[in-house]
Amino acid sequence: MVDGHHEFVLGTSAASGGAGGLPYDPCVDRYQYLILMGLCVLGTLPLEFVLGARVYRQPRRLFLTMLVPLCLFAVWDVLAISWGHWTYTPRYVSGWDLPGALPVEELVFFLVIPVCGLLTLETVRRLRGR
Repeated sequence: MVDGHHEFVLGTSAASGGAGGLPYDPCVDRYQYLILMGLCVLGTLPLEFVLGARVYRQPRRLFLTMLVPLCLFAVWDVLAISWGHWTYTPRYVSGWDLPGALPVEELVFFLVIPVCGLLTLETVRRLRGR
């Protein structure tokens, strides 16, 4: 809902008798996907540097582990976008597109989330003594 100055994205505006909501901030909305990916990296850094997951310390192994899924999912997304099966709301992405109309955020997602998963797995293995 737009009240002349703010768009409320959660809930409804107080002016309409609702419980309130968060004001629309185009800067935050546009970069929230990248901000979330950055928070995922920051949240898992202690797994590497405090608990000794040893994922970043083996860059060649990490690269080889990530290569096939990254390529597979990037191609999948590009095809889905080109066929009209998959879209991204411009409000929630930066507007920086890679070839095939793939938002840069999606490539970042394909890198960050698997690395966070590997960090978690290796930390659990380390703590369990495996």
